[in-house]
Amino acid sequence: MENLDELKKKYNELGEEIKRLENKEKIKRWRANHEKDYYYIDEDGTINSIYEDNDICDNYHYKVRNYFKTKEEAQRHLENINTYYDLMDLAEELNNGEKIDWNNDEQEKYYISYDDNINELYTDYTTHYISLGNIYCLDKNFFDKAYEKIGPMKLERLFF
Repeated sequence: MENLDELKKKYNELGEEIKRLENKEKIKRWRANHEKDYYYIDEDGTINSIYEDNDICDNYHYKVRNYFKTKEEAQRHLENINTYYDLMDLAEELNNGEKIDWNNDEQEKYYISYDDNINELYTDYTTHYISLGNIYCLDKNFFDKAYEKIGPMKLERLFF
């Protein structure tokens, strides 16, 4: 009898979980319907539109997130890619050929981040923590120089 009571309890819990999941709004990344247009960024940086055919190219564009509903979305993404690589180039330039040594806890590695409590970009440093997507620089003035060279608007768009 004990097993039957346990099974009934699990059955009720599963039923509640199924209802919760069914009622939960599913968030899914946009994908065009068959033979409807989407935009992507070509290898030369031009923005093109093509109709969705669910072929190998469409699937690859979607997988690598080079797949946009509007030309404006694609343009913003392209601008962010360019800003990201400009920031990477600046960090390499400021490092003057010196390599970041993640085994050296004495070496300060600066990066730009965003604080949503004060709605501001700021610079911080780490000595040994690596975060995916961050660009690290050995120059403690990295943020100021990026702000000056790349510009506040581009940096803010990159983080928002």
